[in-house]
Amino acid sequence: MTVALIAVSCKKDASQFQGMVRYVDSTGAYYPADSAIITFHDKDTSAPATITSYTNAEGIYHVTDVPDGIWVVRAVLEIDSNLTYLAVSDRVEAYGKDFVAVALDMMEQ
Repeated sequence: MTVALIAVSCKKDASQFQGMVRYVDSTGAYYPADSAIITFHDKDTSAPATITSYTNAEGIYHVTDVPDGIWVVRAVLEIDSNLTYLAVSDRVEAYGKDFVAVALDMMEQ
């Protein structure tokens, strides 16, 4: 009899977050938020950012090893010194989840 064991490495008490970030221009058209700054805050945005990432050219971010807890994800994109877009997620629970999807649509500030 042959027995095969497969080990899967997973960091306990950590999740992966991924999502698409878009911004909406004055005409209502959506565009991928290339190079937006993504920050993770413990429970609300008044808490300092504990994790920082960026979106790629398609507006996608992927963050691994996010500790268990309740998070708020914030995205900021500065087009130029006069035009900034912002989005803030609702509270998101990450308790033992392998994957958490959080998409954000940014509005002009």
